[in-house]
Amino acid sequence: MNVPRKMRICGFTLIICILSIPTHTAAAENILILPGMETGSHFLFMKIVGKALLDRGHYVTFILGEDHVNDLNHAFSVQRFTTNVTVQTWKTFWNNLAIANSRGEHIHPLSYNNSQMKTLVYDGCHAILRDSTFMNNLKTSPTNYSVIIGDILNPCAPILSLYLSIPLVEVATGSITANLVYLSTHTVDASFFPTDSRRPTVAPLHIHQHALKSTRILIATLHYQRAVLTNFDNLKSKYNIRSDISIYTAMSRAKLWLFNIDTSLEVGRPSMPNSVFVGGITAKEPKSLPKDMEKFMLNSGDKGVVVVSLGSYFNDMDKQISDIWASAFGRLDQKVFWSYSGTPPSTLGDNTLLVKSIPQNDILGHYKTKLFVTHAGLNGVYEAIYHAVPMVCIPFSGDQFNNAKRVTMRDLGIRIEAHGLTSDILYNAMIEVLENPKYKIEIRYRSEILKGKNMPAPQRAAFWIEHVAKQGYNDENESALHNLWDKYMLSLWLRLVFIVILVVIATLFIIKCFIMSCRRVYRYNIFRSLRRRLAARRAIKYSP
Repeated sequence: MNVPRKMRICGFTLIICILSIPTHTAAAENILILPGMETGSHFLFMKIVGKALLDRGHYVTFILGEDHVNDLNHAFSVQRFTTNVTVQTWKTFWNNLAIANSRGEHIHPLSYNNSQMKTLVYDGCHAILRDSTFMNNLKTSPTNYSVIIGDILNPCAPILSLYLSIPLVEVATGSITANLVYLSTHTVDASFFPTDSRRPTVAPLHIHQHALKSTRILIATLHYQRAVLTNFDNLKSKYNIRSDISIYTAMSRAKLWLFNIDTSLEVGRPSMPNSVFVGGITAKEPKSLPKDMEKFMLNSGDKGVVVVSLGSYFNDMDKQISDIWASAFGRLDQKVFWSYSGTPPSTLGDNTLLVKSIPQNDILGHYKTKLFVTHAGLNGVYEAIYHAVPMVCIPFSGDQFNNAKRVTMRDLGIRIEAHGLTSDILYNAMIEVLENPKYKIEIRYRSEILKGKNMPAPQRAAFWIEHVAKQGYNDENESALHNLWDKYMLSLWLRLVFIVILVVIATLFIIKCFIMSCRRVYRYNIFRSLRRRLAARRAIKYSP
């Protein structure tokens, strides 16, 4: 029987499609993810990493609170625990923090001097450990987890790593969270990282600068361990989880560190072998926009569109501030796409469209987009770089100041302060970036760097997590990594000690020379005085 040619082609196509579907083979790993927060950019980062792991044929389980609405892919598993720290709690915290900073109060959320931030993280972890049903389910689950992925903001992931005896992968979703990395582990050269997001390190340091930063970091490390990690150590001991190992040690034993940074924005810096840069993990080729958004974009003509987005939390603001912003946008010749959920400003122009949420990556990738007005969140900055859209950065809190500084340093846009912002300042900043070609030229170059990686960031992260999962739970790599760190620090401190010794010797030599000179002068003056006295006596003796 002769099969028609079209049917044979369809049959072959069906077989190829079936074979190409990812399946959970015997090599599939069971991976546990504990987000630092269940909302915003931190949660988005974890979802993207989890999706990449699913695509490689692994099982992925998220640890989430009861109130979290499950908007995850159906292929994810979810383990839930009872907690009072809800998604809305985090949204309110970050929104209030952004408003306070816009008024010039300058509160640093990640310093942990902020008692509310510390309390939210601690209470969330405590809720997990005291939920005996949840903890027993993790321990006795037929799913033998291979690795746990945690956010550096939350020291609870290292505790669960000890409890389950599985390897730990730590994620630094923002550039400023590197501060917590060097405060809690030995996997980075701390002297190259900023200790203050408002004064970032933007160039290689001289040896005395290395020494000063290392000293500051040593003091900050001791403070961090005493003010923060001690509380989690007590919490771990309360529930009898490996009291022989401190949280500091557990964090330092992380097998892999994923940093949301890339050389298209960051300056070069040394890193340890278990550090992987996955900056731009949310940036990708754009999808088609909804019809109403696409129509708005196309109606902008040759002038194009200015996109305004202040992140997941700060999409509402005081009436006075929103009126200032709307007034500046209304003066532009371009159309304005503004992600804003508050009350429409009274000064809103006809060229401005307000939407509660936008597909940010897809809009930035539209050929009509000419400018991005942003709070300088790291994901948004990398998406703008990826799609070569210059920026006007208005940072409010956290790593946003550091990110805005990088944007300015690279000539990818300009930065203005939220506090004291006027309509003229905002309008002039947008006109400068729109009309000065240097920003567009430089960001196109940086876009090529970001796109030129041999593997997309999500797949790169998944590859190395898979590698750690297959290695298993052992400490073979730990000593080697620490030896590298110790050798570096030893050489640095030896050089510093050598310089100090030279300075001390030189100082002593100068002091000795000064004393000897003084003695010579003193002796010379005495001898001269004696000669004068003898001469005077002789003159008296032989006088007539």
